[in-house]
Amino acid sequence: MLALTAGLHFQSATSISSADYYGREEGSGGGGGGGGGGGMSTDFDANELVNKLAYQARQDAAQLKSMASTAGRKITNLASNFMKDLQGGY
Repeated sequence: MLALTAGLHFQSATSISSADYYGREEGSGGGGGGGGGGGMSTDFDANELVNKLAYQARQDAAQLKSMASTAGRKITNLASNFMKDLQGGY
C-alpha cells in the first residue's frame, strides 16, 4: 500500500530521496552512509572500526607468519629427504 501511495505522490518527480519517500526531514545531522545521531557517535564508530580492522590485520599477520613458518619447515624436511634419497641413504 505504501508503494502505491508513494507512486502516486511522486508521479511527476524526476528523482526522489529516501527522506522524501519515507517522509523524514533532511537536516544537517547524520548524512552519508546511514548517518545517525551526530558527529561524535560517527567519530566513535569510525575509531572503533579502525581499531577492529587493525586488530584483525594483526591476527591475520600472525596467522600468515605461522603458516609460512610451517611451510618452511615442510620444505626443509622435503629437501632433506630428497638429498638423502639422492645419496642412497634411506
